[in-house]
Amino acid sequence: MKGFVDDHEIFHVDNEHKSFKEWPFDQNFHWLINLAVGGNWGGKEGVDDSIFPVTFEVDYVRVYDLLN
Repeated sequence: MKGFVDDHEIFHVDNEHKSFKEWPFDQNFHWLINLAVGGNWGGKEGVDDSIFPVTFEVDYVRVYDLLN
């Protein structure tokens, strides 16, 4: 399984075909798309409250079945 943002791979998980313990993605699950405000930089410098309210829009999410 691979994850991409703007055509850049951000994670990769190999299926070693051992058991469900090593490969938990054999069950239904949901994608959670989140944008955190703050983090290490925000915690250090603070978050500028004047930017709020804002809108976080996801144009599309594309999911493919891999061809073996």
